[in-house]
Amino acid sequence: MGAAIGAGILRTPGTVANELGIPELILFAWLLGGLIALVDALVLAELSTLFPFAGGWYVYIEKAFGRLPAFLYGWAATLIIYPASVAALGVVFGEYLGELAGFNPASARVSAVVVIAVLAILNYLGLKEGKIAQRILTGSKVLFLLILSAAVVIFGARRAGASAIETQHSSLGLMAFAVALQSILWTYAGYGDVVTMSEEVKASSRVLPRSLVRSTVLVISIYLILNFSLLRVLGNQGVASSVLPARDAAVEAFSSPGKAAVELIALFIILGGLNSQLLTGPRVVFALSRAGLAFRQLSNVNEGGTPNAALLLVSALAIGYAVSGTFESLLTLTIFVIWLSGLLVTLSLFVFRKRFPDLERPFKIPAYPFLPALLVLFALVFLALTFHSRPRETVSGIVFIAIGVPSYFIWNRVRRRARAGG
Repeated sequence: MGAAIGAGILRTPGTVANELGIPELILFAWLLGGLIALVDALVLAELSTLFPFAGGWYVYIEKAFGRLPAFLYGWAATLIIYPASVAALGVVFGEYLGELAGFNPASARVSAVVVIAVLAILNYLGLKEGKIAQRILTGSKVLFLLILSAAVVIFGARRAGASAIETQHSSLGLMAFAVALQSILWTYAGYGDVVTMSEEVKASSRVLPRSLVRSTVLVISIYLILNFSLLRVLGNQGVASSVLPARDAAVEAFSSPGKAAVELIALFIILGGLNSQLLTGPRVVFALSRAGLAFRQLSNVNEGGTPNAALLLVSALAIGYAVSGTFESLLTLTIFVIWLSGLLVTLSLFVFRKRFPDLERPFKIPAYPFLPALLVLFALVFLALTFHSRPRETVSGIVFIAIGVPSYFIWNRVRRRARAGG
């Protein structure tokens, strides 16, 4: 939940409402995105209990399709996906903090560097410290979002007289729905990051499936409640025209104090997402190194159970991206890379069922092969629609992956020479 609930939920409702225009369809799209996430969570529940090793997606791809595809995923996760996400969250945190405290807008990047460094140090101390921080941050932001949803309905509806949700008639097409769903799925993303820590979870065969399924269901519920509340208070047109609908709804309900309240909530939401990325991202780097596909120092683990060198690498890249501002362009290509990697992860379930039919499975996805087949079909359609609607980002993702191919062979050659020389 800490990884899934991020700053996106404060912005995405406006994008979705602008694309779809019909409140009932908006809520259906959020529900559909949640159900897709739930099926994916069920797939990850089976895979994470079948192979409870650090690295998550990297492990499943490597065991099903070999070292090269796994390296390409690890390559993207290490250099782009995790550090760019951390940088983006850090800068957004700085922007909200600056607006709340009255700092100069130029200080957002300084604040980003400070908050990334502080959370990195906290996680460097050990898994226990990072876990405690994550629990506090996640619990706080879930509570805040639920209170905000209830408050804007109770007070906002009375103040604005918005007793009904109006319908905006618009010409709705497949591409509009696809663009809206892209934003929704991006907002749900993160629920599966816990599988990167499978090796560190006690009683993982019991805990991981419960964590994945329950957390995803709770996130779906929170997102539906919040979107209904926003539509109830602002109406579809008000949500569609707003950059930060949650803030505008709070202002409608409580005037100026509402704005400050949402900014404070945003800080907790962003901190939780940022800490989650710093918890899980280094585990992918660790798995890559342990497999011999990255510098061996990146598999070092300190006394607190933290892959310290991997954490420092992700944090350093994130700080560099935050200072330079390059994270904005890097984030545009992550959607395609993540969904392509997710497709391979889902396909690995079919590979393992055929290759290891007698292997003990503490958890099995229900309705196999129907549910994972639906997820594969959706992923293929989604990738095609992403290429159609965002060709530049898609091509950038393909180019970045292609660069990883010669890097893989160069690394293997260097490693073989080093072994021969040693």
